Amino acid sequence: MDLETAAKRLARVMRYWIRLREMAPASSWHEVKYEQLVENPEVELRRTCEFLNLPWNEDALAYHARQSVVVHNAPTYADVRRAPHRAAVGRWQRYEKRISPLRKILEPVMQDLGYAW
Repeated sequence: MDLETAAKRLARVMRYWIRLREMAPASSWHEVKYEQLVENPEVELRRTCEFLNLPWNEDALAYHARQSVVVHNAPTYADVRRAPHRAAVGRWQRYEKRISPLRKILEPVMQDLGYAW
């Protein structure tokens, strides 16, 4: 699959989510932005537990350190084993030159999700 096809597919899926999000009652979904999770993990995880009607557990802050987390054949294995980290925020900018031709496809969806190009 080439980048343009992948971008179109991603944009289509995200537009579908945006439409669903607008139609569904706010109480039926919970969205967490990675950047917010990095900035204040306890607040975001507590909000998620509350949404799921689960009791808060301090272990949620150290999920990445659990030995039982096993990921096989994943290119992001190292990231799964780390706490949410600032290094991943804005990582897409490293590829900005390559994805610039896709801006027309991706930017409207990014804006709808609260991100600036």
